Amino acid sequence: MTKLDLNLLLVFEALMTEQNVSRAAQRLGRSQPAVSQSLARLRDWFADALFVRAPQGLAPTPRARQVWAECQEPLNRLRETFDQRRFDPRASRLKMTFGAAEDVEFVLLPGIMEALGRDLYDASFDVQPTDWQSVTDDLFRGRCDVAFTISGAVPNGICKETLIKAGFSCLYDPARVTPTTPHEQWYVDAEHLVVTFSDGRPTFIADYFENAQRLRRCRISTRAILATPHYVQGSHLVATMPTPLAQLFVRLHPLAMVPLPIDAKMIDYSMLWVEKRTQDPAFRWVLERIRRWAAERTEPAS
Repeated sequence: MTKLDLNLLLVFEALMTEQNVSRAAQRLGRSQPAVSQSLARLRDWFADALFVRAPQGLAPTPRARQVWAECQEPLNRLRETFDQRRFDPRASRLKMTFGAAEDVEFVLLPGIMEALGRDLYDASFDVQPTDWQSVTDDLFRGRCDVAFTISGAVPNGICKETLIKAGFSCLYDPARVTPTTPHEQWYVDAEHLVVTFSDGRPTFIADYFENAQRLRRCRISTRAILATPHYVQGSHLVATMPTPLAQLFVRLHPLAMVPLPIDAKMIDYSMLWVEKRTQDPAFRWVLERIRRWAAERTEPAS
């Protein structure tokens, strides 16, 4: 009887994970026809279709689910056994490039760098600017290894993981401004410092004022969000921004904050990376350490 090629199990694993031939091929770094040929060999070996067409791609058959349940753990053990590039943070040198917009860097990277530095023997990190418009291109082109951003949807081949979920707050100078209750009326009547998007898109705050048919008293408009505390201090201005950033500004300047008194969606501070990079043990270690840092940051105090 012909022996089963273990490489076919890797194809089977990719198909079970992606449930799409094109994405499985991308995951494996192979062509789509090569994956289709391997699937045909798997079907012949197991005498089962294994995957059938579904609205979203491929759906595994009951036989495929049975095979997956039996081989998933052995595959993981084999991968660990034969992976000769295990990463030892206490004895290895590491060099990585992170990408982030200035405000996201300000919120995330000092804490992440400190957490990584506690466990690493020798490491150097370079931080390069990126934003929501260029981040996926920067990752695919290798301009950064991991990117940190407030990001929406990502294309195939890019992994995205939320680190922190946050709302919005209002930053003001308590020596000049006293919020009145209810805060919504105070907010509507305030003089505002507005942080604009680089492409001129309206923000949800502009939409709120438009829907309420109220005129927003915009005194200063800037794209430099890190400059906002310097504009706010000593003025009657109110600046709306993500709560983690407002908290840092309050810690560094004689300013105060209140929660944004209008409805707004939560935002995700996320890390993004090219999926193929997870084959590198050092890269996996960095991702896991960042996850631990984020979990420690969001755990409620006991």
